[in-house]
Amino acid sequence: TTTTTTTTTTTSSNSSSSHTPPSYRYDIILAADTLYSPKSIADFILTVKMLLEPKQGRAYIATQRYYFGLGGGLLKLKEVVRKDKSITLRECCDYVTGTGVTKTIVCLAHKKKQI
Repeated sequence: TTTTTTTTTTTSSNSSSSHTPPSYRYDIILAADTLYSPKSIADFILTVKMLLEPKQGRAYIATQRYYFGLGGGLLKLKEVVRKDKSITLRECCDYVTGTGVTKTIVCLAHKKKQI
């Protein structure tokens, strides 16, 4: 079994610097509880788009609908994706954690280009 760890640094999507695509893209990205802050969601989406294989890649993210007191979560993610127009979001399933918190797993993918 081989494990690969990649660290990627991005700048704010509001900055004027350009992003260099990585030399390798991933078929699957997994993330959980990464969307606490509304301010970081656009950068998170940008990072996923840069690292996700364009044709068949999928990112599966487990998140709460809303992180009380923090403002992030699924509702804010949907808002950012709706504005982005280059990535799709599909809700896969809901589950309840051992502490009674309901989480939703969503799937992100690059939009297919229309011919």
